[in-house]
Amino acid sequence: MFRVFTYRNSYKYLDILKPLVDSYNNSVHRSHGFKPANVTEADEPQLYKSLYEIDVPIRFRFSVNDVVRISKARKVFRKGYRPAWTEEIFVVY
Repeated sequence: MFRVFTYRNSYKYLDILKPLVDSYNNSVHRSHGFKPANVTEADEPQLYKSLYEIDVPIRFRFSVNDVVRISKARKVFRKGYRPAWTEEIFVVY
């Protein structure tokens, strides 16, 4: 749109609005891989899945049999020289 505005040196857009919308609706969108003009109700489950069901693997911070300590709850006026971790050691199962 702004390319046309610059070319014409004018901000009149009513005559280019329909071709612009038609071009947008007939181009494949990268987020879901469909042309909006061709989407039907039958495509809805596949479209929803491609947009919202992103499988991100859960990466755990600790492995089984890791030896860990638990951080103590921090209070507002805690002393900085006191340990911030429990003295008890735990094993991840």
